[in-house]
Amino acid sequence: MAEDEEDYEKNPPDLPTLHFGSNSGPGIDGPLTLVVQLPFTLACTVSSKPPANYTWTGGVNVVQDPPESVSIRHESESGTVILSEFRVIEGNATKLYCSVQSQPASFVTWSGADIHSLGSTLAYSNTLKSQAGVLSCFAENNMKHGYQAVKGYASRNISLNVLHPPKLKHISRRNVLEGNMVLIQCLYAAGNPITTRSTITRTADGTSWSENSHTFQFDVSAFPYQNIITVNESERLLIICEVLSNPQSTIRLKENHKATILVERENVLEVEYVIQNTSCSDSAVYTCSAFNNYTAIERVPTNELQLLTQTFKTSELPKTEFYWFLTWKSNVCFDDGCISTARV
Repeated sequence: MAEDEEDYEKNPPDLPTLHFGSNSGPGIDGPLTLVVQLPFTLACTVSSKPPANYTWTGGVNVVQDPPESVSIRHESESGTVILSEFRVIEGNATKLYCSVQSQPASFVTWSGADIHSLGSTLAYSNTLKSQAGVLSCFAENNMKHGYQAVKGYASRNISLNVLHPPKLKHISRRNVLEGNMVLIQCLYAAGNPITTRSTITRTADGTSWSENSHTFQFDVSAFPYQNIITVNESERLLIICEVLSNPQSTIRLKENHKATILVERENVLEVEYVIQNTSCSDSAVYTCSAFNNYTAIERVPTNELQLLTQTFKTSELPKTEFYWFLTWKSNVCFDDGCISTARV
């Protein structure tokens, strides 16, 4: 018994050696770095007689984390989190931030349709339609798990929705007979969103028609402030321009494509102009205007006649007289104010 105790005292456990992975793995001689949630094995070896008993205490010195909690935010790290879709109008700026948690810090890249960018911030001053689609933020970091190099990956996807207006196509000139109906199509390439409302505006008076459809139907005779008449060649045409006003007005009749005034009278309530034998050269737009001392220059009342002349091969057509009257509302003014009158 004394000899056994003497032998044991001569062979106490020496300084333990730590190994990573197994007894034959690399020895650990400093702080150990590990990646969270990855398994690991440590081996402790010691020389002793009889074999020693082992207990483990303490913890890991350094812990590393792969990328997690990746989110895409508007403009900055503190911006609003974009859950699934980001909308931007074509031509406007896009600025997004990829937020990620990791240790060590992650390297961030962006990928999408016509989009390739490095760094946490994605910024475009002029967003294009071609960039619409799935937009991805990728985060990657380099870690060590014991003596092994480990890469961490994570990503987040959203939809980049680029809004843009429809693109109008050319509307060609249409020639239509007076009194007929005409269909005008407002053709366009659809925008985003695809729902489109078409509007056609008549430049003569600013009247607009708006429809969900792109097809409009018009009566070509319905032109404001313009009367359209058709006469046969050689017929007699009497144009009467009449106005209600107090005091009486200066009335002027002119043919639009000519600089000369056909007739002008002062201090009257009507004027007459006769075309004895109408010819094709008389086909034109005639404008009658009137003003007195109380007429504002920018509000001179006018009315128009568009004259169309038909030519026939036969000369046996009966002679017919046409009369065209121009009347409109006018203001009658006195020292104590104005009242409105109208001629029907």
